Amino acid sequence: MKTQTKLSQDNLTPKDALSILVKGNQRFIQNLKLQRNVIEQVLETSSGQYPFAVIHSCIDSRVPVELVFDQGFGDVFSTRVAGNIINEDVLGSMEYGCKVAGAKIVVVMAHTKCGAVTAACNHVELGNVTALLEKIKPSVAKVQPSSDVMNESEIERVAILNVEHSIQRIKSESKILNDMEEMGEIKIVGAVYSVETGGVDFL
Repeated sequence: MKTQTKLSQDNLTPKDALSILVKGNQRFIQNLKLQRNVIEQVLETSSGQYPFAVIHSCIDSRVPVELVFDQGFGDVFSTRVAGNIINEDVLGSMEYGCKVAGAKIVVVMAHTKCGAVTAACNHVELGNVTALLEKIKPSVAKVQPSSDVMNESEIERVAILNVEHSIQRIKSESKILNDMEEMGEIKIVGAVYSVETGGVDFL
């Protein structure tokens, strides 16, 4: 499997980029990963990179982005922070990935059984974690719990709402990315990864 080149990146549409990710995840859950010469890919990408996607996900160790989508060296930019929240540094990284480096799609991906989302739902306070969880609280506030403590399905609903909230922030706080999407140059989508099955559902 060859690495992305400037030509192959230029010829991709946002729809193509999404299709590559969908097919890659299908291979992953079927344990049919593409054969790659990783040392060859290291050498091929040493002089430049042309990733087709920016994937923003949680730091959770069970969600290794390149493996989940069966991608290799030079294929994707991966930004990771607990709870896949948005901040200025993440936005800057996304803008670089798309406007400067040519990526065609931005994926904001949550996952099931997220510790950060669960902590936000349980109003945990701990050092710098407290400020991070505050960015998830708007999504927590949208779910009315059936009891004093949110159940599992309610927490999973918060995780999805948090993806939607992150996408809203991208569009409202990054004129660059919002304009690129309106021009059809990129696509901004949400997704949820299942830690139970390995499957990714695009929202």
